[in-house]
Amino acid sequence: MRLKILLEREHKKIFRVDKSFSSKSIKTNRVIDVAEAFGIGLDERKFQLFENFEVDINPGDIVYIVGESGSGKSVLLRELINQIRMNENTFGKLITDKELMINDDEILVHGLGSSTEEALQILSKSGLNEAFLFIRKYKELSDGQKYRYKIAKMIDSNASVWVLDEFCSNLDRESAKIVSFCLQKFARRNNKTVIVATSHNDLFDDLAPNVYIEKYFGKASKVSYYPNNFAKECSIVKNIRIEEATKIDYKLLSIFHYKSSKPFFLKLFKMILNDRVIGIIVYSPSRLNSIGREIYFNRKFSLEEINRDFIRISRVVIHPKYRSIGLGTKLVKETLPLVNKKYVEAIAVMAKYCPFFERAGMIEVKEALRLRGKKYYIWENRNL
Repeated sequence: MRLKILLEREHKKIFRVDKSFSSKSIKTNRVIDVAEAFGIGLDERKFQLFENFEVDINPGDIVYIVGESGSGKSVLLRELINQIRMNENTFGKLITDKELMINDDEILVHGLGSSTEEALQILSKSGLNEAFLFIRKYKELSDGQKYRYKIAKMIDSNASVWVLDEFCSNLDRESAKIVSFCLQKFARRNNKTVIVATSHNDLFDDLAPNVYIEKYFGKASKVSYYPNNFAKECSIVKNIRIEEATKIDYKLLSIFHYKSSKPFFLKLFKMILNDRVIGIIVYSPSRLNSIGREIYFNRKFSLEEINRDFIRISRVVIHPKYRSIGLGTKLVKETLPLVNKKYVEAIAVMAKYCPFFERAGMIEVKEALRLRGKKYYIWENRNL
């Protein structure tokens, strides 16, 4: 059985696969006993995994191969790898996750890019945007973080086709969905072709594949095409809510922020997923002197004006597991109007590598870049 579903797709490259294997039993006394008991022959037998199988893959597609263990999905993956490498002029360089050169003692900031700046940018894109993570060794990462680092290595490889077998098989399903969303997001932004194979079929919404291959036992398969498919947000986001927080909530996540000092708390909000606090934002009093503020308004403000009209974001902390799926942006954007101040300021180093303040609607004052490498942002509440 071979089914194919087409949805207004332009054919660019058809891949054909015919694959079988032979098996012949070794004649032993016990094998002969089984053969005689069940009336089966011991001659060589042929098993057909793929017969006249065709799949249409275009450069830039996300391809999701699903099948139970032993169904032949890894065989299909190897055949596609071989054929794509024969068509390098069309698809470009291909790299598999097995070919990534990662030493267990590799320090993350040393393993990527041609400079510290480039390394931090790539790590941040992959969701490893934490100061302490930058200087950790690969062997010290969690399984989910190791997957993110593999994505970072693929970005750094300049390959045009990324292939991952047994994709996210060792991750909890929540982490698998997050990694899947991040992978397709980075791939689509950079026009990369991605092919993954896994026994898990719960990643469809987050991978948003253009080509979905279901491989059954024997030679049965089904190919579905979704040419305009893409994921706007990670599937776990729909279960998130934001509420006012306490200092106790902040303490739960403070270990994930590079600053050990306690901020001054004026307003706190937390991000909750399934009754767990996964994000926190702290609003503190604005500083009396601010170069960015003076540049933006072209004047200085009195202490009375600052206390009345201004507030500052001093911490935005997202649990490492949930980074790079837009939660920092969501937390900032949805809490800005809740602090009841005319102006909200932010000064941050991490914003150089992960511009979530801009995405939340804050304005960067580019002339203030001389603030020791930090970026200055401001937001105005038009309703006050």
